[in-house]
Amino acid sequence: MKKKLIMLLSVFAIMMFALAGCGEKTALTSDQFKSKMEEKGYEVQDATSQFEGSEGVKKVYIALKDSYQIEFYEMETIEQAAQAYNGNKANFEAQKGSSATETDVSGKNSAKYTLNSDGRYRAISTIENTFVYLDVESGVKDEVNGVLDELGY
Repeated sequence: MKKKLIMLLSVFAIMMFALAGCGEKTALTSDQFKSKMEEKGYEVQDATSQFEGSEGVKKVYIALKDSYQIEFYEMETIEQAAQAYNGNKANFEAQKGSSATETDVSGKNSAKYTLNSDGRYRAISTIENTFVYLDVESGVKDEVNGVLDELGY
């Protein structure tokens, strides 16, 4: 009886841990992204003007550090962010080499796709009407993943 209880509690704990990743996430505002990245030592540039005439683009920040950048987009609607996410994901998939590692995770109000292939690490992560985009050398993969985790993306 005691073994069954321990087994049942273990299964329950694993299920709760797995479901915790499927919950609803909170999107950052563009100002929160800028502030958090500056606190981390990134130079943050407003690139919104580069997207004038692009439908739905509300705000764009590019956070620069060393030889890479992390881009943050705030769109007018959730649908526009989803469309941009899907388009970027398709572009990444088209760049997949013969030796590649990829992840694809969807939650209640979020999705994240990563691709590590041919010396490049690419990630697109969306929460509600925002998304984060990066295409960096594989050598900084752990560093940028740490930043994405801290941002909640």
